Amino acid sequence: MIDGMLAEYDKALRRLYRGNPEITQDESVTTQARRILGELGRKWSKVFAEKAGPLANRTISQVDRFSKQNLGASLRDMSGGLTIKTFQMPAGLYDKVLASTAENVGLIKSIPAQFQDRIQGIVLRSIQSGGQGAGQIFEEIKSLNQVTRNRAKLIAVDQTRKITSAMNEERMKAAGVKQFEWIHSGGGAEPRELHAKYDGKIFDMDNPPIIEDRGKNKGQVGFPGELINCRCRMRPVIDFTEYLDEQATN
Repeated sequence: MIDGMLAEYDKALRRLYRGNPEITQDESVTTQARRILGELGRKWSKVFAEKAGPLANRTISQVDRFSKQNLGASLRDMSGGLTIKTFQMPAGLYDKVLASTAENVGLIKSIPAQFQDRIQGIVLRSIQSGGQGAGQIFEEIKSLNQVTRNRAKLIAVDQTRKITSAMNEERMKAAGVKQFEWIHSGGGAEPRELHAKYDGKIFDMDNPPIIEDRGKNKGQVGFPGELINCRCRMRPVIDFTEYLDEQATN
């Protein structure tokens, strides 16, 4: 969708600049630019709006299947081969899925809107400033195109991790898991020192640790994978001590 949008903007603007190689502050050119950008903005906002819901639902369904399979395998491994039931949709998870769907829809819709604002700024500034060559303008647009692709990739990766973390958290709680081990990814270019310190440590599901120790969200508590660009994971900790103690007293 993004590639199609970028290609159409590029084609339309190149057609405009071919007729006006050195764009100047001309009323007819400004009118043409505004009309072209307005039409493309409305078209692609509608396309993304129509696709946002199905895309978000499909993504969350895929993450849901992977999360359930992966958690089930982890529980079997931690329990020595026992099959521990993971609930399909615990009550707490249902609300989080609804919230994640709404957030994803909003983020998908924001992609063409943000691109429209920025490319309109590039084009209209070039006209208002008295004109720039087509080469310079399209270098700016090329840079904007890459920023747009990178933002979409970041949204996709970040949302996948957040949803996976939420699903694992609620299913682990529903399965009776009371603790988890923090697994630091170690794969980021700038790993969070706090998360690196947590690697291998055990935390209570009902009392997660502080996950952000800087910036405006300093003091935020949560689970691995919740923060943007966090690749950390959590491993369920199976403790049969309580069960064995109960059996010993019977």
